[in-house]
Amino acid sequence: MKKIVGFVSACGFVVLLLGLFWENGAVNRAQEQPNTMPKVPSLELLDLDGNSVNLSDYSGTIRIVDFWATWCPPCRAEIPHFVALSREYPEVTVIGISLDRTGPEKVRVYAEELGIEYPLLMGTMAAVEAFGGVTSIPTTFVIDQKGTVIRKYVGYRPKSVFEADILHLSKL
Repeated sequence: MKKIVGFVSACGFVVLLLGLFWENGAVNRAQEQPNTMPKVPSLELLDLDGNSVNLSDYSGTIRIVDFWATWCPPCRAEIPHFVALSREYPEVTVIGISLDRTGPEKVRVYAEELGIEYPLLMGTMAAVEAFGGVTSIPTTFVIDQKGTVIRKYVGYRPKSVFEADILHLSKL
């Protein structure tokens, strides 16, 4: 019985340590950043087929622009939210900007695995700078119908955060 109580106590301590690590690590790094960029930049990037796409092509819609990479675990965790949101809210345009340096083929394979149907563009240093210097991924911008950046999120966010932004902007 003593061994069982000791084992349970040790397991509880490990769970406590993991909880503290999680709370002080991944969760706290995800912060809403102040909006320092009033309008979405007019920016041309290449899609996975090499076609030129301008972010202004999507003006008039609510946009979620997500900077991500295939090797980024928080990005990978967030992408299913964007897939679901793009299906549930067809009036919203989700745009993924991949910062993978390996080229579009790896991104295409990954997109097929996850069922990504929204536009995926290959990021550049110009794109990073145009959005105010993306320093961490995922970094996601929520843009209203007039092209105003209303939110900048650095780090993982649950689907409910983006859904709340969509619902708020849909009422305007």
